[in-house]
Amino acid sequence: MTGAIGKPTPYIDAVQKVTGQAMYADDYKFPNMVYVSCLRSTESHAKIKSLELKKAEASPGVVAIVTGKDIPVPFGVLSISRDETAMAIEKVRYQGEIVAAVAAETIEAAEAGVKLINVEYEPLTEFFTPQDSLKTCTPDEQIHAHTKDHKNIHKTAELRFNEPEKELETAKHKQTGNFKFAGVTHGFTEPHSAVAMWNGDETLTIISATQVPHYLQKNLSKVLGLPLHKIQVKKPVLGGGFGGKSDPFPHEMIVSFLSKKIKRPVKCTFSREEVFITHHGRHPTEINMSLSCDDGGKITALDADIIIDGGAYGSFGVVTSYYNGVLLQGPYLIDKFGFRTRRTYTNKHQCGAMRGHG
Repeated sequence: MTGAIGKPTPYIDAVQKVTGQAMYADDYKFPNMVYVSCLRSTESHAKIKSLELKKAEASPGVVAIVTGKDIPVPFGVLSISRDETAMAIEKVRYQGEIVAAVAAETIEAAEAGVKLINVEYEPLTEFFTPQDSLKTCTPDEQIHAHTKDHKNIHKTAELRFNEPEKELETAKHKQTGNFKFAGVTHGFTEPHSAVAMWNGDETLTIISATQVPHYLQKNLSKVLGLPLHKIQVKKPVLGGGFGGKSDPFPHEMIVSFLSKKIKRPVKCTFSREEVFITHHGRHPTEINMSLSCDDGGKITALDADIIIDGGAYGSFGVVTSYYNGVLLQGPYLIDKFGFRTRRTYTNKHQCGAMRGHG
């Protein structure tokens, strides 16, 4: 853009948006399309003792119902922590987790079907704070079986350079502080929405409000057992994301599986409440930090112990665990530097990436 500095630059898709021509995911409608409503857990941490679907299956307009056992392959934006499934299997890990999904001729029929599903839960010990999750618990109480030492710690990240602790012990000027940062949700205007179509040539097309079409394609391939070249992900105009649509999501797996199963287009659009439940926002964080400086005010050492609340699943958590520590230096060159971050699992909606990630 030669000579662009100092001149107004037109917003590329402004006309489309202000005239209503821009197509968002929920704007797409196709012949013979069915609509999905999700049954969500009323418990934060509990075993699923029974799941009764017969009344819902007989409800007018209901076409199909799926549960976690139908789509058991785990997925996640990071291959190192694929720990989420499309719906809960055997137990739920946060209030609002999807337990079953109903596809029907209308969204009203789908919602009516959801109300007819009966779930029996056996409550388990709930972990709502990172401090709770750092404590030793029984195997049955672990949010995920793969965590070590009978604790609910997802990831520990630690890096140390040039022994900052020794500098802090002998420093003439030093200061310690405790800093707490609340979790924040993205608040984008457009809710999550996806419509999937199983095509006659045994391929899948999905139109989704996603920031990561390639990650979605890769995870759909894994979950559905389809080669990548048979999955086409279309990203329409996006009504905001800020990191909140940068994961593959359960509803995208559900509509894709259902479309393959019933050979019809399948759509799922979240309510605002469901958007907040889905979350994937900024991690609540507590940082205990120590700093030292010389007589001239130059920082000579920094050491930090960091605890972050990751919620029920991994998402971007492994990356966040490192970002929280590495980025503490900001623009300063600190020769003696170290941190330890512990990302805990808790029985709350999961946290992920949000703007200034980390």
